[in-house]
Amino acid sequence: CLDILTHPKKIPTADYVIINGLFTQSANYNKLQMNRFLTQILVKVFKYTKKAIAFNLMSQNVDWKKKGNFYPDLNFVFNLLNKLSKNSVIRHDYGLYEYTIYVYKKK
Repeated sequence: CLDILTHPKKIPTADYVIINGLFTQSANYNKLQMNRFLTQILVKVFKYTKKAIAFNLMSQNVDWKKKGNFYPDLNFVFNLLNKLSKNSVIRHDYGLYEYTIYVYKKK
C-alpha cells in the first residue's frame, strides 16, 4: 500500500498494472484536478511497468450523469495515451457505462 505521488521512488516494478475504479469518482476534485491526477498517476505507473497497464474510466456516453463521477473528455484521454505509448486499446463493449484502456510498452 503506497501513495505513489508522495513516494514515487518506492514504486515496485511490475509486468502489468491494473487500476480499477481509481478514476471513476472525483470526490472533491474539479475536472482540471482530476485530469491532472489521472495524468500524474498514469505517467508514474507506466514508468515502472514492463509490459502494460489497464485502467477504466467512466464513459461520457451515459443515460444520465451522477454528481461526483468523473467523465473525462475523450480528446484529453487520447492525448494522454499518445504521450504514454502509440500502442493502446480502448474496450467499450462490455455493457457498462465505462471503458477499459490497455496501454502497452513497445514490443
